[in-house]
Amino acid sequence: MTPRYAVLVGQLQQFLAELQQVVDRSQQLLQKYRTTQDNDYIGTLALNLHSFYTGVERCLEEIAHQLDDAIPSGTDWHRRLLQQMSAELPDLRPPVIRATTRQKIDEYRAFRHVVRNVYTFDLQPERVVTLTEKLGGSYTEFRSDVEAFCHFLRDASKDLEK
Repeated sequence: MTPRYAVLVGQLQQFLAELQQVVDRSQQLLQKYRTTQDNDYIGTLALNLHSFYTGVERCLEEIAHQLDDAIPSGTDWHRRLLQQMSAELPDLRPPVIRATTRQKIDEYRAFRHVVRNVYTFDLQPERVVTLTEKLGGSYTEFRSDVEAFCHFLRDASKDLEK
């Protein structure tokens, strides 16, 4: 594998492992919340959801930087990055994530904005719980897409070495 692609694949695998930890921790906290009904867990769950999206975005930014050589800018760059990653770039790369994955991840992007702009006591517990319940499935889809993209990079690297 070319060094450039090997580095990117290694980084993506590391990001996925870190995201798995966020998902696991979130599920543990959700269980504690359900057992205790202690709203103090809501703020911590919200922070984990924020961390999840931030980790996903870091992963996608690295791809945009390393392969696309273009990271969106402007006030809506977060949303446009998701769109860019779900688009095929002819002669460069296939979509990194599917449109269905983008829609799921976009929920966490929007929620991250809420977390950054309200006090924790203003968070809606039902929304936090719902997003946490969906987190495992959203991560599984994202991981599957990124792993398929890593497979593309390995194959492309083999073609470059010929």
